[in-house]
Amino acid sequence: MWEIVPVRGKEYIELRAKQIKDWKKQQQEATTTLTSSHRLTRAQQEIDE
Repeated sequence: MWEIVPVRGKEYIELRAKQIKDWKKQQQEATTTLTSSHRLTRAQQEIDE
């Protein structure tokens, strides 16, 4: 998942910070998509009743 890049010190910390930020963004997007999907399913079930 993570790229292995030969960097040292500050560059490494900046790279890891970017990777973590990107990962958190992906997690947030996945959670948002899942929540939206659940809401849509519930709305469709209510219409069918």
